[in-house]
Amino acid sequence: MRRLLILTWIVALSGSVLSAQKTVFENVKIRRHRSVERRLLADKLGKLTFDDSARKLTFKSDAGDDIQVGYDDVEKVVSEVTTHMRGGASRALTFVEIPVGAIAASVIGGAHVDSHWLYLRYRSAGVEVPVLIEIPQATSEQIISKASAVFGDRMERDQFPRESCGYQPR
Repeated sequence: MRRLLILTWIVALSGSVLSAQKTVFENVKIRRHRSVERRLLADKLGKLTFDDSARKLTFKSDAGDDIQVGYDDVEKVVSEVTTHMRGGASRALTFVEIPVGAIAASVIGGAHVDSHWLYLRYRSAGVEVPVLIEIPQATSEQIISKASAVFGDRMERDQFPRESCGYQPR
């Protein structure tokens, strides 16, 4: 009986340790303003980490962006997919001197692409902090499902039908 109790305790403990892992996603971009005076958006590549054992979400980049927020401090998470044209007319104008480049730019610029976003709002020292993260399309479903599992009812997915915006898939 004692062996069974010890074995049950070890299995339960190892199960909780195995389920409380760090999940790391590479090539995630943070979008932020350069400064209070310069409101242009800058995007920096970094790593997004869900640390279940510490119950923290972190983002770190080589540019010095370092966000560490507890799961319980996150008030709202919204995931959204936006569809837009890559480059568009401005890309064609950059190749105006080279006719072949203009044709290639218009073909490339005419393609529709999807951008996957994750908006976080959390409290830090009593101040509300918004964060906008662009997630790679290849890992977007994994990130969104992980965020849904972690944040539960504080997580929202976009509910906009693309057809209502005039988007027609090719």
